[in-house]
Order: sequence, then C-alpha cells, then structure tokens
Amino acid sequence: MPVAIPVLAHITADNAEKYKLSIRLRPDGLSFSVYQVADKGDFLHKEVDFDRSKPYLAALKEFFFGHDFLSLPFKRVDIVVIGAQFMTVPHILFDEKRIGELMQFTFGDAPQRYLHHALADDSSVFLYGMDEEVYEFCSRSLIQPRFIHGLVPLLNRWEKQNRNQTFGQCFLLIYPDFFTLAFFREGKLVFLNAFGYQQFSDLEYLVLYAWQQTGFDQLKDQLLVRNETRHTDAFPEQLKTYIKHIHPMTLPAEAFLLGAGVAQAPMDIISLALCES
Repeated sequence: MPVAIPVLAHITADNAEKYKLSIRLRPDGLSFSVYQVADKGDFLHKEVDFDRSKPYLAALKEFFFGHDFLSLPFKRVDIVVIGAQFMTVPHILFDEKRIGELMQFTFGDAPQRYLHHALADDSSVFLYGMDEEVYEFCSRSLIQPRFIHGLVPLLNRWEKQNRNQTFGQCFLLIYPDFFTLAFFREGKLVFLNAFGYQQFSDLEYLVLYAWQQTGFDQLKDQLLVRNETRHTDAFPEQLKTYIKHIHPMTLPAEAFLLGAGVAQAPMDIISLALCES
C-alpha cells in the first residue's frame, strides 16, 4: 500500500468544493494537480510512479485505495488521458455511433472506451480511446469525473495563439515513447499526428518529413518544443541544422499566477487550468 501524501492535509470535506482535481494517467504512473481558480496561488502538482511489475489497473487501484483525499467532494475532477492513439474528423462528418468502428479501422486494436471532444474552433472533433477497465474504475471511484485527452486543451490554446500570426507554428511534444506534432497556420490546424521513436534520429527524420509535407518554411516558420520526458537534456539537437526558428514551449505568464507549483506540471494540465481561469 503506498504511503499517504500528507501535503493535502489543508483540503478537507469542508472546503474541497473550492478546489479542482486533475488526475493525469500516464503509462508508468500518474500525476495529480489540485488548484483553485478563484483564489490563485495555491497550485499543487505531484508525480507518482507505479511499480511496473504490476498490471496498471492493480497499481491504480492501490493508489486510489491508499489516498482518501480522492473521494473528497471537489468542485470538479478531471481524468486526463495521455496516449498516441487519437484522430480528428471534420465536424460535418462526425457520427458518434461510428467512433469505435473508425478508431478500430485506423489503429486495429481491441475495443476500448471511445471518447470525443469538439475542438474550440468547432471545425473538427477529437477522438481517442482508453482502457475500458480503467475508465470504469475511475468512473466508480470518483465523483462524476470528466474525461479529457491531454491534447484537447493544448490544441485549443495553440489555435488561439497562432490565429493572428503571420507565420506557421509547429508544436512538438516529446514523451518517453512517442511524440506529437501539431502544425498550425493562421489559426487552422493543418496537421496532427503522433509517432513512436526509439532514438532522436527517428524523431528528427519524422519532424522534417512532416515539415516538408505541410509546406512549412525552414527560415520563416517556427518549431516550438516541449519535453515531457522528465529528462532535462532530452532535445533533438540536429533539428537546429535545418530549422532556423526553434524555441522552447514556454509557460504563459498568467500560468504563474496559479502558484509556484505550476512549474512542475505538464503543459496539458497547465492549459486545462488556464482555460478555466
């Protein structure tokens, strides 16, 4: 049984309705964030690594059963899903009854719980799947949780960020086993995909190939990079040879109003919190 985390002692059944809880599920564990929107400056983020010798669901249950604060009546609970299997479809072609058929045709995996979100520009719908047993367990164990893929708040923020730019922007998120690429021009999403990689040479090749396919300019357009691997030295250095404008994906200035703990949170959790503040 994991040791209870004592830093949440100030949140009780009497004041939990002032806070929002986000639980971010990742393949090797989870992280959780607790924050207030109305009273900024009280942002808490914690990373939890699971024992990889145990099935994920068993480790998840162990964590939940060992931490009573998860059952508090929070203002809202978000379950943030991180995964490489997602897709977008034009809103005009979206049929909720065919999500499973479309996802299985695209990825060929066993049936999962399939979920969807309309993106902020209302032109497309984001589809993704998650493990059915994990979905059911979270649904039973938490008070009316909302499920959301981590890319959704990011895509909505990037669309707004690029809307008035005179140059294209590619947003690269690097995870331990895969990376995502989102290309925007004039606030329109023109390319979105995820790729697995074993070494940075694989990543560099695929980024440059996508850059060419989307018609992005090596001298004018921007590549914005966020490393979510928790290894500070993880960066595809060779890309600097081919793309002039490469910048880290820095936190928006307003993020720091949430509290000092925001600096340790993943970008998707930060974007989720900011879109409600």
